[in-house]
Amino acid sequence: MRTIIITFLTSLLLSSTAIASEKTLLEHVREACKEDKEKFCSQVTPGDTERMLACAYAHEDQLSGQCSYALYQAASVLEAATEALRYLAQECRGDVETHCANVKMGKGRILNCLKNNEDKLSSGCSTALDETVEFAE
Repeated sequence: MRTIIITFLTSLLLSSTAIASEKTLLEHVREACKEDKEKFCSQVTPGDTERMLACAYAHEDQLSGQCSYALYQAASVLEAATEALRYLAQECRGDVETHCANVKMGKGRILNCLKNNEDKLSSGCSTALDETVEFAE
């Protein structure tokens, strides 16, 4: 179940439309913080996310309002997603083990498996799915 959460959070970070309909969450932060990155963190190797976050943290009192707010928005979206997934994982653990044990993880296959077994799911899992996941029809 932990792998499901990590996979979902990764895809959320790369494809979330919660901030702007035409941009991913990551693109939104990159755009909002572009000048700050060039000003304070130009020496950080591109793609080194941990060092880039450490650099932003080291200069947090100097970041533009635009960048600070974009980082705050991203953190809020990810926190909400983490809580939703924690709830979903807790409520659906048994159903995943029972109905989807042989389903390969990734690309929404576990969620699709749960959807395909809707009539067999525990009431807790059904409720959690209804409250946290929108399936594309």
